[in-house]
Amino acid sequence: MLPTGSMAHRSDDLNMRSTWFVLTNDNRRKSVVLISCGGVKFLISSWPDILIGAAMPLVLKKRLYSAARVFCRTAEVKLI
Repeated sequence: MLPTGSMAHRSDDLNMRSTWFVLTNDNRRKSVVLISCGGVKFLISSWPDILIGAAMPLVLKKRLYSAARVFCRTAEVKLI
């Protein structure tokens, strides 16, 4: 869990935003993997793991696009 004071820095310069992006992305991914492990154990099936594994690249793609938009806005670059 992140310290409470770290939330104040998520809108600072580009380095702090990228650090915030990486930390939140890792925490979300780890949480989803733990939930998937619980689903596999509870259901005695590999379907929760398969579904989560298929959904994670889609979520990552969305997060990377939003990070690219922020970078381009900061660097004054046009994104196609």
